[in-house]
Amino acid sequence: MLVGLIISSTGTTMVWPFLTIYASEKLSMPMAAVTSLMSFNSLAGLTASILAGSLVDSLMGATVQAIYYSEQRAKETEKPVEVDGSPNRLVRGWAWLSNDWVNFLSSAVGAIVGTLVYVLMTPASV
Repeated sequence: MLVGLIISSTGTTMVWPFLTIYASEKLSMPMAAVTSLMSFNSLAGLTASILAGSLVDSLMGATVQAIYYSEQRAKETEKPVEVDGSPNRLVRGWAWLSNDWVNFLSSAVGAIVGTLVYVLMTPASV
């Protein structure tokens, strides 16, 4: 969750000046008023994005992510094949849904939710 906060904050910081100038011109409002409005909306979107991404990652990781059992190491693993090439036995989840896919899908859901919250909270004239 901390990594998500750092990445989202960095992205927001990079585009912030362009967003505030555009919104100020569209609304014909002072820059301080636009910045205040956008700060709250950005914080809400950022929070929703991180929360949604974390929840989806945890839920998918616990339910449908492929988990295998390694007979050689006598423990569960995310790897379908051992280093020597011997296959591991699928214990639960979908064989095609690796940890990489779970990370991708949870990031995508977080981005979509954060964007939706930001857009829905921003007045139509911005």
